[in-house]
Amino acid sequence: MYKNKILVVDENRLDAIKIKEKLEKLGYKILTATTGKEGIKIAIENNPEIILVDLQLTGKMSGIEAVKKIHTYHNIPVIYMTDYWDEEILEKVKLTNPYGFIVKPLKISEVNANIQMAIYKHQSDSNKREFSERITAIIPAYNEQVTIGSVVLKTKMYVNRVIVVDDGSTDKTVEIAVLAGAEIIRHKTNMGKGKALKTGFEVSKGAQIIVTLDADGQHSSSDIPKLVKPIIDGEADIVNGSRYIDGDDKNTPSYRRVGQTVLDKATNFNAKTHITDSQSGLRAFASYTIPAFKFRETGYGIESEMIIEASNAGFKIVEVPIGVRYDVDGSKMNPLSHGIGVLVKVLQDIEFNRPLYYFTIPGVIMIAVGLISGLIFFGSYLDHRSSSLAPTILAALLTIAGTFIAFTGIILHSISRMIERVLD
Repeated sequence: MYKNKILVVDENRLDAIKIKEKLEKLGYKILTATTGKEGIKIAIENNPEIILVDLQLTGKMSGIEAVKKIHTYHNIPVIYMTDYWDEEILEKVKLTNPYGFIVKPLKISEVNANIQMAIYKHQSDSNKREFSERITAIIPAYNEQVTIGSVVLKTKMYVNRVIVVDDGSTDKTVEIAVLAGAEIIRHKTNMGKGKALKTGFEVSKGAQIIVTLDADGQHSSSDIPKLVKPIIDGEADIVNGSRYIDGDDKNTPSYRRVGQTVLDKATNFNAKTHITDSQSGLRAFASYTIPAFKFRETGYGIESEMIIEASNAGFKIVEVPIGVRYDVDGSKMNPLSHGIGVLVKVLQDIEFNRPLYYFTIPGVIMIAVGLISGLIFFGSYLDHRSSSLAPTILAALLTIAGTFIAFTGIILHSISRMIERVLD
């Protein structure tokens, strides 16, 4: 059984026969041609996996010109053979994106190695192209008629499907998004960003990669290729676009950065990660990560929740630098109330994800304070410096409460470990 079908185009018929005999011994099926015209005809009719072509061919057509013609019909990897080359020839060769370049006289081991590498690289490139063609963008939108059109149009340049989840808009967001070419999913009432993302993920079946971005125009759609590349290359499961990975973004207002830092610290503590921009709305997800997300948070706390759940599921999260604009009409929420709401949600999650820190450590502190203060108060009572046992009783109650809280943390920690083992 032959490994692969290979076309050898060489003006020297004897050389072509020698290459054919040696490669057939290695298990390849070999087709031969001596002119560019003949090579084009055979390539079009047989669609070989690899073409070995001599740069200098008999007749008016060079090997490079023959390859250009073949590539208008089939995307076949090409390896050039030559006994003469210079910088000018190399520059012309580069334009045809060759997979190899071999100088004559040929060594069959070198030819075989080039063929194997070309086959592997071509298959890898094909997989990446197929993967990138199945990218879906989800854009949650609420009253974004000013920006939604341009966001959709720019996003369509980098993905093959754009889904706008209209979260109960009362303006012309839907009409403009439709005109721009987006698919529309509508919520009758405003349900929050978390719900909008949940709806978007549910209708993104068939996508290999899902990209999320905000509808207010703050994100640059041109950053999408950077986001999806680590997933396509197998280097990440989830990619977070970060405004701060290279340091503080000078465009970020100072009051926003202070709040962001607090939320980043809380999220990273909860998720055991080192994310530099936990509130980024520009992210990419491999499709197999989607079942990890429960979408319990309906509002903007969803950004932190998704990082925590992804980390708990063991997915690899990578960050890439992105740009952001603050000269557009951005968040409709008060930054202070938004930040406090997200922080409260993250702290609530710590109760379940890190019970030893949430319960046991505070409990141990309460026990220590209760015991020390109790001894001090009781000593004062025995020395007649105090006539009441009330402070001692309060210290004892504090010790008991601390003991109860500490053991609660230990029990919850044990339960969570048991659940993890069952799920594994």
